[in-house]
Amino acid sequence: MPNRSNRKACWLTCVLSVCALGSFGCRSSKAPAYDSQRLSDVQPGDELPIHTEMIQRETRIATPLRIVIYDYPSLSQFPLLNLDVDFKTQMVLLAAMGPASSRLCEIRIEGVWMGNGEIEVDVKEFYPQDDDLRSPMIVSPIHAVVVPRCELPISGFTSRIPKNIFLQ
Repeated sequence: MPNRSNRKACWLTCVLSVCALGSFGCRSSKAPAYDSQRLSDVQPGDELPIHTEMIQRETRIATPLRIVIYDYPSLSQFPLLNLDVDFKTQMVLLAAMGPASSRLCEIRIEGVWMGNGEIEVDVKEFYPQDDDLRSPMIVSPIHAVVVPRCELPISGFTSRIPKNIFLQ
């Protein structure tokens, strides 16, 4: 019997060693560019820089959306977004208007700033004044911006991408 207990002790030592060594090499890919310590430099009301932006008018997105995108798999669900993003230090904010009946309809992210414990985003929708400017086809404008990554809540935005977001 001593042989069996020695094997069990050796096996347990090996398992614990692998677990201990493995935990030193693990890092989360969702490490924020702004963590809670670094956010002490960013005061409520401070603007976050917009690094890149993209406007598309004919995306065929079926519903109004406010999405924050933290990774490439989520970004790939929006094939028209051709953005250069470093998801280690950046994130994408996407505002979609949903179906609109005029090519002159537009949605814009006009500003991103630090609020009290959350990120605030100013999203505005623009509609033409004249009903004669209606288009024979349905458009679905979006505006996407690349900003510094932050894990704080983003007012009015979600990271959950709904199913069936495109018009059939």
